[in-house]
Amino acid sequence: MGKRKDFRWRYQPPSNSSAALLLSYIQEHELHPTVSRREMIMNALTAYYLPLAYSVFGRDREKLERAAYDSIFALLRQIDRLITELDLERSKLSIYAANLIHTPSENLQTNQIPEQQLNPAVNSNHPGENNNHQDKFNLNGLSGFRTSYQDD
Repeated sequence: MGKRKDFRWRYQPPSNSSAALLLSYIQEHELHPTVSRREMIMNALTAYYLPLAYSVFGRDREKLERAAYDSIFALLRQIDRLITELDLERSKLSIYAANLIHTPSENLQTNQIPEQQLNPAVNSNHPGENNNHQDKFNLNGLSGFRTSYQDD
């Protein structure tokens, strides 16, 4: 095994903040029945940031693309989990996702879904179309993608 690099991080958010709520949830609840808390945290960070780190630190294109697609698929699985577990309306996200695909640079400027995109009746290309949350993202075949933070 190669030389290890030590990372330490300390954060003390206000006790009534959403950051404190999030970190308490992570610290006090089982995130997965068979995967350690540390690995679950690293998987989340990996999905969000590893491809960007690879691009900055000059990994080869093949490794960068594999990490990017692995991250995208992990994030799609998380989106599907949130929609299912929180009983959210898929149609609201579908409209935003379709717009993101067609105009990505405009949508990267904000972390919030514009209000007009949250109303499927206003944005549907087909008035009267049934936009119930039974519509699913096509996540077939995504389970084979790697999200582990361990390097090859």
